[in-house]
Amino acid sequence: MTASPGANAPYRRRRDEHGDWHAAAQRNLLNRMIGQLHHCLQKHGDRGQEPCRQQQREAGADGDDALELDDDEHTYLFDLARADRPPHPVTPQGCSPRVQWLLDSTTMSSAFVRNGRQDVVASNSLARALHAPLFASETTDKHSRPNAARYTFLDPGSQQFFVDWDAAASVTAALLRAEAGREPHDRDLRELIGELSTLSPDFRRQWAAHDVRIRHDGIKRLWHPRSVTWS
Repeated sequence: MTASPGANAPYRRRRDEHGDWHAAAQRNLLNRMIGQLHHCLQKHGDRGQEPCRQQQREAGADGDDALELDDDEHTYLFDLARADRPPHPVTPQGCSPRVQWLLDSTTMSSAFVRNGRQDVVASNSLARALHAPLFASETTDKHSRPNAARYTFLDPGSQQFFVDWDAAASVTAALLRAEAGREPHDRDLRELIGELSTLSPDFRRQWAAHDVRIRHDGIKRLWHPRSVTWS
């Protein structure tokens, strides 16, 4: 950092003028750099430090205003910065027999495997029973494979099945946006996002929020057709 005047100057300013400790000054510097990168990506400009800083000045953006980015948002921005890399091999449409065997061996809980496009590529019997509306939905593909995003935004029944539908919709769109940054060359993913954007006003609104999530954990409440609410 001492070898880079562009990095050292804001770091020293945070230490000397604001009284930040070393870790806080470094965090502020990282947020500053991420903000410059984010601005350049939005404007499709050069990604060098000085071009990004100049573009921020021309747009009236203050580089000292640190972005409050969580770990998922940092990952997403760096994925965007690597968007020019060669595409990854196409993701297999299913899963290996060993994974299916593992799922079938899980007899006391629901378990399924989902890819980045939200396709459920494998599941056990309890998952199919618990998520019966998802598997029975008309939004499944020609191979009867459900897609959680299509179900959430295109099947009206999802608003009853997901007790906290607004939260589920927000997370689903955020997961897709993170995947779009990770796999910008995935044609099936682009088509899915285009389909949802065309057919679902709710998805368009969530997509416009630019939220990102790498993973989804925590409590999920479901309303089962047998009139039982599961958590």
